[in-house]
Amino acid sequence: MTAPIDGTVLPTALPARVDIVGEVTEHALLLVDTYASRPDGKPACQAGEERFLRLISFDEHRATLTYSTKLASCREDIELDAGGIEWHLESSTLRVHWLTGPRHTGTPEALMLKIRPDGEPILL
Repeated sequence: MTAPIDGTVLPTALPARVDIVGEVTEHALLLVDTYASRPDGKPACQAGEERFLRLISFDEHRATLTYSTKLASCREDIELDAGGIEWHLESSTLRVHWLTGPRHTGTPEALMLKIRPDGEPILL
């Protein structure tokens, strides 16, 4: 399974890092994959990163990407708050807090996602 990326990352890029954020039983995995920003001649982003949150749901036959959002971007000025990702195992809830979010450039944003026992996401 290949996770979709966007124009801020080279299409042939492999993740520089993949971090597991949380698990929901044996049916879902939350992870953050990090890529080098696509070079564009701007010195500020030459060593920058693009980070994505992914929810991957599993059954006995396949893995499916069921949710994805951009967490941080040097190229698009998307920045997480310190401690911006909170996984709560007991409630299977993920909270994300951005200083500048992906939907409204330059403004703080928040996301709350509940993961059902079958691995399907519910936006709260």
